[in-house]
Amino acid sequence: IRSLAAAELPFALIQTPAEAQAFLANHDAFLFDCDGVLWRGEDGLLPHTVAVLNLLERLGKETVFVTNNAAKSRRAYAARFAKLGLERVTLKQIVPSSFVAARWLAQTKPAVRQAFVIGAAG
Repeated sequence: IRSLAAAELPFALIQTPAEAQAFLANHDAFLFDCDGVLWRGEDGLLPHTVAVLNLLERLGKETVFVTNNAAKSRRAYAARFAKLGLERVTLKQIVPSSFVAARWLAQTKPAVRQAFVIGAAG
């Protein structure tokens, strides 16, 4: 698994069509942050979002949508994707931090039956 800082993308990584083809061929899955990458606030999808997701789907790539915003459930995110015209995004593709925390708790602390989560809006 390779992660690159936003400052490195796409300019230092991909400069030619051949490099783009090689990059796509060498990766099976693409993980996208949601707010600020796919959309910005309530402004709608950012430019080229649909084209990129359609290309990845045509190439048979896995796409996963991650977010550190724990305020919304996976179902709420699915509704947001649908509202933005991305109806094909499934619950299995949506991974908010709250879901990861709940899975971690269930797997590592099975005796815990209820948890109270403390956080802040935003």
